[in-house]
Amino acid sequence: TGAGVITGDVVVGTGFASGTPAVLRPGFSPGTIEIEGNLDLEAESETVIEISGMPGNPHDMIMVSGDALLDGTLRIDAIDGYVPTAGDQFTVITSGDLDSTVFDDVESTRVGDVILWPEYSLSTMTVIGALVGDMDLSGVVDEDDIPQFAFALRDNIGYDDAFFETEHEVADVDGNGRVDFGDISMFVDEVSQNSPLST
Repeated sequence: TGAGVITGDVVVGTGFASGTPAVLRPGFSPGTIEIEGNLDLEAESETVIEISGMPGNPHDMIMVSGDALLDGTLRIDAIDGYVPTAGDQFTVITSGDLDSTVFDDVESTRVGDVILWPEYSLSTMTVIGALVGDMDLSGVVDEDDIPQFAFALRDNIGYDDAFFETEHEVADVDGNGRVDFGDISMFVDEVSQNSPLST
C-alpha cells in the first residue's frame, strides 16, 4: 500500500498463514505504484483500484516496465463522490505485456445501470463505465449480447469460467445481486431499444 517506485520483480500472493490474501493497493486515494521489473499477481491476491474522476487525481495506476501476470480478485472502488457514466475510461495498469491474463474475480462499483468494469488489451488494463447488460462490452446493449446473457442466466459459474470479457454480474440488470428470471424483461427492454426483436 502506498505510492512510489519498486525496483525489481514483485509477487503478490497469500499474505498470512491464515490464508488472508495479500493486497496490492496503489496510493492513498488515489496514487501510483511503478514497478521496474515484472509483476505476478497470484490466485490468492487482491488488487484494489480507486477511481475518483477528479481532475489531476482521477485514479490509481500500476505501471510495470516488464510483464504483468494478472490473477486473483480485482476490486474497483468509486471514491470522492465519483459517479460513473457509460463510456468513462481510465487506464489503470500498463505493462510490457499482460500475457493474455485476466483477473479471476471482479468486485466493482455499480451506480444505476452503469458498472465499472475492466477491459484488457495486450499491454494495458482500462476501467470502463459499462452498461449493465452489455455482455460483450461493445458500448450498447443489443442483439449481440443475447447469447452471453442467456449463458450467464443459465449457468453463472460456468459463464465466469468460460469468458474473459465479463462475469455474470454484468447480466444482473435489475441490480438485486443475482442473475435470475427477474432480469429477463429489463434486458429485453434494453435490447429492443437498439435491435428489432420478434416476440
